[in-house]
Amino acid sequence: MYESLIQIHPETEEFIPCLASHWKIETDEKAGRQTFTFRINPKARWADGAAVTAEDVKASWWHRTQEDRKDPMTRMTYFEDYEEPVVVAKSVIQVTTKELNWRLFLYFGGMTIYPASECRIPGEKYLEEYNWKFWTGTGPYVMKPEDLKNGDSITLSRRNDWWGEKEDWGRNTYNFDRIKFTVVR
Repeated sequence: MYESLIQIHPETEEFIPCLASHWKIETDEKAGRQTFTFRINPKARWADGAAVTAEDVKASWWHRTQEDRKDPMTRMTYFEDYEEPVVVAKSVIQVTTKELNWRLFLYFGGMTIYPASECRIPGEKYLEEYNWKFWTGTGPYVMKPEDLKNGDSITLSRRNDWWGEKEDWGRNTYNFDRIKFTVVR
């Protein structure tokens, strides 16, 4: 249902595109930090057809750094290791690390991206409302409200309008029409 800026190729283990079509890593050895710049693929779309923007990436980072989400591990990862991301242009986001660490590119690039219009909400509302419903995603699957059986199962349906289907990294993948997750007690 959701995608990140980059992925790891399953065979070569190299970074490959996802929502980001290009990226750049700049290292400042003296300052002990790195700056990552990501350009979002202009074809990237939410399930509602809206374009994915750098503001969505910034809002996704913001969501993870808020104490009222009651997720201290995620907050620690994103709040303590990065400066606040900067929207350079509508489709360009830049973030600077607070230290040198090869994992930080993977963590930020692999962060699930949510729509800014939906994830910039108070933590109380997030914790109350989003246990049993989902934000709009960019991925090849969607969960329809009628396919959520509380305490029993969740069924995902393949989108026929997924933006990444014709991208090199998305071809011949996600071939199941429906995926059902069943709760086993």
